[in-house]
Amino acid sequence: MTRLQIDELLSLPAQERIELAERLWESVTEEALPEWQADLLDRRLAEVEQDPSRWVSWDEAIAPARASLARRKA
Repeated sequence: MTRLQIDELLSLPAQERIELAERLWESVTEEALPEWQADLLDRRLAEVEQDPSRWVSWDEAIAPARASLARRKA
C-alpha cells in the first residue's frame, strides 16, 4: 500500500473510516487469535447477551478511575 493510498483512506468520512477499521480489525483477529482465546471471547459474549443487566458500560466502569485522576490533578 502506498502513502497516497493511505492518505486517500484517511480522507474518507469518519463513518467510512470506522467501518474500514472494524473490517480490518476483524480480519486481524480472525487470524491472530488462538482457538482457545476465540472460544473464551465467544463464551464471555454469550454471557453478556444472556443477561445484560449484570454488566456495565465501559463509560460506567471507567468513571471512578477518571474521577480519581481528576481529583489528583486538582
